Amino acid sequence: MNDRLDFRPMEPLPAASLPASPDYIFQVKWDGVRMISLLNRDTVKLFNKRGRERTAQYPELQKLRAAFEGRRVIVDGEIVVMKRGKPVFPSVMQRDNARIASRISGLQYSLPVDYVIFDLLQIEHEPLFNLPLEERLSRLRELFNPQAASCFYLIDSFGDGQALLREIEQAGLEGIVAKNRLSPYLPGKKHHHWFKIKVQQQIRCKVGGYVTREGKIKSLLLGIEQEGELIFVGKASSGINESGWHELAQGLEYWRVAASPFAHPVPLSRQETAHFVQPILEVIIEYLEWTPQMHLRHPVIKGFAIANQL
Repeated sequence: MNDRLDFRPMEPLPAASLPASPDYIFQVKWDGVRMISLLNRDTVKLFNKRGRERTAQYPELQKLRAAFEGRRVIVDGEIVVMKRGKPVFPSVMQRDNARIASRISGLQYSLPVDYVIFDLLQIEHEPLFNLPLEERLSRLRELFNPQAASCFYLIDSFGDGQALLREIEQAGLEGIVAKNRLSPYLPGKKHHHWFKIKVQQQIRCKVGGYVTREGKIKSLLLGIEQEGELIFVGKASSGINESGWHELAQGLEYWRVAASPFAHPVPLSRQETAHFVQPILEVIIEYLEWTPQMHLRHPVIKGFAIANQL
């Protein structure tokens, strides 16, 4: 088995609704970092979906060898950071972006990760890509030792997609993945064997400023706090009508400051002008998912609150 990843993971196609066929099983779509793990006799090598190595960022995943009792295997899964029973994408990105050894060591304790395993791709020198999904999952269950470490899990599969989707919506999770029971694993491809169905999620952000064009407010600059810094996570313009923008402008003008409260520069187009405010106002944002740049995708403004009154 190589120490390098020579393929890209299979990915699901986006879909607006669940497939009606009984040939599909359904799994929770975890909001984390996709990670392929190559287990050799003495090391675990980790690679993200772009083929970039992330072994150093997650030293605790070296315990994964014990979960497979020293066998040489390749598994596919998702690394998540859980808080109050839900995965928190900005937190797992802190782990993934860490590069300094002392910081990585500290983050193991402040932001511990879980690894949710959902596929088995190779055992010793036997590739399993062409086997049906059900058989790969069966062999995964046979090999995996759940007592090895508390941070490793095998994903649960369900037959009733509608019931799972309702539970996911109530729990505020990202969505579900539908997989054909007989599907092979097709490296580097999106295929109708797998579908992802996402639900709208909510997050509270702080308003650190706003953008104007031709003198009118066009969007709010959103941020979340990380380690005492305000991190820019996107612009929101949907969800407020014209009269609402007019009322909001009066309050924002009162909180205006000269310097940006964000830890890093805010990306703007040539036509946009940024105005910064004290991050006092909090906004409830409904969004679809996080982008790889840690920005909110399709944010919609759902409500407001003053931060110190929450």
